[in-house]
Amino acid sequence: MKKLIASCLGIIMLFISAAAAGNSYFDENRTAAAVTELKALSIMQGDPDGSFREGDTLSRAEMAAVICRMGAYPDEKNEGSDFNDISGCFAEHGIIALSSRGIPHGYEDGSFRPDDSVTYGEFIAALIRLYWYENTGSAGILDYPRGYMNEAERLDLISPADVLNSNAYISRGDAAVLAKNTLSQELNNGKNLKNIIIERISSAEEPKMTPAPSAESVPTFDPNGGNAFAYKLNAELGSDKNYMFSPFSIKTALAMAANAAEDYTQSEILDAVGIEDLSGFNRRTKALLDRYAGGFDYDEYERLADKLMAGNADDEESDKYRELERQLRNGEGSELSIANSIWVNDSYYPGRNVRFSSDFENIIREYYGGTSEAVDSSDAVERINSWTSEKTHGKISSVIGNSDFLAALINAVYFKAAWENEFGEYATDKGVFHNANGKDSETDFMHDTEYYNVYIAENISMIELPYKGGNTAMYISLDNGGAVDYEQCFKKLEPAYVRLTMPKFKIEYDCELNGALERLGISSAFSPVGARFGKMLENIPGTDNVYIQETVHKTFISVDEKGTEAAAVTGMMAGGSSLPSEPIEFTADRPFTFMIRDIETGEILFMGRYSEAE
Repeated sequence: MKKLIASCLGIIMLFISAAAAGNSYFDENRTAAAVTELKALSIMQGDPDGSFREGDTLSRAEMAAVICRMGAYPDEKNEGSDFNDISGCFAEHGIIALSSRGIPHGYEDGSFRPDDSVTYGEFIAALIRLYWYENTGSAGILDYPRGYMNEAERLDLISPADVLNSNAYISRGDAAVLAKNTLSQELNNGKNLKNIIIERISSAEEPKMTPAPSAESVPTFDPNGGNAFAYKLNAELGSDKNYMFSPFSIKTALAMAANAAEDYTQSEILDAVGIEDLSGFNRRTKALLDRYAGGFDYDEYERLADKLMAGNADDEESDKYRELERQLRNGEGSELSIANSIWVNDSYYPGRNVRFSSDFENIIREYYGGTSEAVDSSDAVERINSWTSEKTHGKISSVIGNSDFLAALINAVYFKAAWENEFGEYATDKGVFHNANGKDSETDFMHDTEYYNVYIAENISMIELPYKGGNTAMYISLDNGGAVDYEQCFKKLEPAYVRLTMPKFKIEYDCELNGALERLGISSAFSPVGARFGKMLENIPGTDNVYIQETVHKTFISVDEKGTEAAAVTGMMAGGSSLPSEPIEFTADRPFTFMIRDIETGEILFMGRYSEAE
């Protein structure tokens, strides 16, 4: 079986994400045991993406869902609620069911505030009211919060040694411990809540409430959105380490491969990347290449600046430098270049004159602006890696290590841009970054106070950092890294006066993508027997089959006071105005998700996560 290498180069911008953690009073063993029991009883069901982040603060909507499930109360749509702000909330009918029993309390203005975080005092009061309702049919009222805290101690839900702060926000993990303790409390009928749950669930229709999301104030991810491939692949790559990838680059490389694929292999690729019409995608790619063509020439600008500083620039070079300076002042300050090429290795089948099919070559040339090259075992590594280095301006120097391949499909994307609002180098100083592994690191932080577009909600904060020209921007999202609908967050960005703090950083990352792509639905392409790339090459021995053997992705990004420079490589090896009094604080001193996005088209060019200061 023969090998095919498809290489993809692209750049990525950083978006920031971090989870808002609640206080934790109980040890890990108690928390783990409580979470396990409550998940088994479907009381705490976790997030839609299958995760359960114990450190996240519990919201009032989540509290209502947990309490409702602990009582095994039906999720009936009864005569309505006195609360004026729960319409459309995922726990709306659960809140109504509890309200009719007097268990949850709202606010004097008639609101329930489902997105607010819950304090220890509020959660314990709700548990006590549930316990009383099951015992007497009435929830009852005590002095808040001390009366409920004392009752919780009397029932052994908590002990004096726990020293809980009733005003502190409770984490999901600690809520699980307190809920588990309440389930085991004996009632007047000799049973406990756990027994009642099991009896009611076995004899009644299962409640219809959906699982509690991690951030009710943030819409959940829409898998059918235009950037669905980026978000799905990001979920596969997430870790506690720094990473980044270029969904645009990977999608382009896969689309080139899809043009050479047939039958189910082509369908799998298109379904995974979200392409419904390949011919339409080809035309759109051509339009994007035309759109991104040219751009500001940073290399030339920096070369001329050095010559002027040295005093040896001639008149023509001085005029050129002034023209580039004018472009910068007018906002023409970003460079985005895309290059594609396909390569065939003559040495793989000596004497057979293996070539790309003319139809495939024409598609790559016409729609992807690609060139077609022939190499052999003596020069393949040098020529392909040289092409890679050239197209990424030396940021990624290699994509292959040997000539054991039949063909190569390479996409290269390079990005460099200056901030619309540059950070003053004088303002950069040392600060502490709180790494995902729980350790702290000292690193350089940049600072700026300016108007930015921001979106601030309970469990997410997003900021848009535009580049000169206004066509592209970096988005930093401080969130919990879960299934967040970033597309909705983009739409909710509004201008605000912001005191911004973010780290300078540089990331070099590489990974193998076969497994991630298989989990997204591309399977036959990696099968020596099942792959169907019959439209790619001519003169292949009839007994052989072309399949993707390995997919490697390499990326680079550098973010400093001036702007951003980034690149990425994917290699597929296959066989065969007036200022407000106080600015909003936006401090990225903990793990964050980052993205570089084309503002006009909405296309995410690069995406990653910064989790550890180095």
